[in-house]
Amino acid sequence: MKRKPVIGMTVTAIIVVLAVAFGGREPTTPPATPPSPLTGVWGLGEKHVVTFSGDSTGHIAGGESEFTLELDTRAADVDERWQGEYCVLLLDEDGVVKRIEHQHFDIPGGVKTHASITV
Repeated sequence: MKRKPVIGMTVTAIIVVLAVAFGGREPTTPPATPPSPLTGVWGLGEKHVVTFSGDSTGHIAGGESEFTLELDTRAADVDERWQGEYCVLLLDEDGVVKRIEHQHFDIPGGVKTHASITV
């Protein structure tokens, strides 16, 4: 009969140790995905540059991600205008999934503009 209190105290001590060790922890959350910058630069002649940038990781299905489209005419003369249009598409291995953005632009020379694009 003397062994019952010792076993009871041992089990109680183990429960207290486990409660102290694990009881105060926050619920587990998945580790954060470190950012991985994505930048694509296209020179269209000497006077026009297009840059598309954002983060290439951490995207969640159904969530939103933000990218930046930059149109740069700083190397052009002020009186020269750059007119055109751009289209941003979401693609997969089978082709176009969704058209995200389609805009016309008219930018004077010597200017750098940018547009935020939410996907």
